[in-house]
Amino acid sequence: MDEKKDFHLRPIFEQEWLIENTWCERCQKADIGIENPNEFEKNGKLYISGFCKSCGSELTSEINNELI
Repeated sequence: MDEKKDFHLRPIFEQEWLIENTWCERCQKADIGIENPNEFEKNGKLYISGFCKSCGSELTSEINNELI
């Protein structure tokens, strides 16, 4: 079961970093950016989902807090 988290409770610098550091399967490119970010937890792991700023496809990336 997915547990929704409030992405906007993160510090601004973390929000910006997570929004910009994504991977789009359709574009096959990194760091294009994500629109309408949502954060959730599933099986003990955190994820960010939204839509690719370039092509608009839905994408999900695991959040690795060690990299932030």
